[in-house]
Amino acid sequence: MRAKLLVNAAGPWVDSVINGTMGKNGAHNVRLVKGSHIVVNKLYDHDRCYIFQNGDGRIIFAIPYEGDFTLIGTTDEDYKGEPKDVAISDRETDYLCAAASEYFAKPVTREDIVWTYSGCGRCSTMGRARRRKRRAIMCSRWMAMPRVARRSMCLAAS
Repeated sequence: MRAKLLVNAAGPWVDSVINGTMGKNGAHNVRLVKGSHIVVNKLYDHDRCYIFQNGDGRIIFAIPYEGDFTLIGTTDEDYKGEPKDVAISDRETDYLCAAASEYFAKPVTREDIVWTYSGCGRCSTMGRARRRKRRAIMCSRWMAMPRVARRSMCLAAS
């Protein structure tokens, strides 16, 4: 096959596609980033969302979800496993509960969680390891609901 351009739209599996189809074993062009969310019973009675700035400089959001719920997210941490196996950790659960509890009258606890979901996205690691702003890069999650673009610091490992 010959082509002037090849688009690899494999998301978090982009290196697997490069390794498997192009024979470029050992390709490490992306680093995986995990984002996790919790869903709780509705915390407020209107249709607006909230974005909260936490003491650690990160943000979370609370969004009305499917009529009866509030979606709280998102975490953002490096992920080393298989994208299909991504799941929320205890640390992420505790972080989201504590962060949301800072802003709502009623604390959000583990017992309030109806369900969770996590997704795995990718960020480019082209070039030398350094801290850099993610300008227009959206680390889209493979279970992206919703997509949240953030201007956060990203450690790009080589």
